[in-house]
Amino acid sequence: MLPLLTFWRHDPARQLHIVTPLVIRHHSYKEDSTTGLYAGLVYTRSDPQGTTHALLPFFWRFRDAASGATSTALLPFFARRSGPRDTTTAVGIFPLLFYGRHFKNGGWSGGIFPFAFFGDNGGRRYDVVFPLFWHFAEAEKSTAFAFPLFYERTDSHGFDRVVFRGDPSIKPEVSPEFVAFWVREGRVLAGMNVNVWDVQDDIQKLVRAGYGGVAVDLKRLADPGVPLGEMVG
Repeated sequence: MLPLLTFWRHDPARQLHIVTPLVIRHHSYKEDSTTGLYAGLVYTRSDPQGTTHALLPFFWRFRDAASGATSTALLPFFARRSGPRDTTTAVGIFPLLFYGRHFKNGGWSGGIFPFAFFGDNGGRRYDVVFPLFWHFAEAEKSTAFAFPLFYERTDSHGFDRVVFRGDPSIKPEVSPEFVAFWVREGRVLAGMNVNVWDVQDDIQKLVRAGYGGVAVDLKRLADPGVPLGEMVG
């Protein structure tokens, strides 16, 4: 057994109370802060920035005075943060975490870190299964990737024709190889490649150029002999 040793100090700058091994408590008048450690297990701190409470080493709770946000952790299984804009909860053991986030405006996000991420907030939605599938959408447009075979972009303005580069027909025991472009007034608004490799970057350049108002020659666009990289500068 350890003997109880008591120490007390009080001056214009601070107060310090120690009763070993049970209590260590310090108060700073200058910082207006109080820190305590009780039985080596319970830790508390309070200052103008906020408060901290802990049951060492597993349980922690923090509060930010300025925003009112709180964070709670039960290591290593659980964590939650609640603030003025949203509440986020994570459950699991790092690096595999199930998480959910709820926004005050009704939006949400969630998934399994670091493999799957989903969300819908403020009119913007995303669905990601890393690294194979990516989908982003908002009110007037959407973009989807399914590596390495698929890319698509659409918007509410629509298109007036579809241009195929290659043969999209289905034949017995033969996989189709083609690129499809959705076009409006000569501008490429979306593209999709099927079994055609190393064209994703060129498709994206064509789509970006199309949304920038750049039209292309549709006959050359449909000609597999014309490199896609030559369609836009």
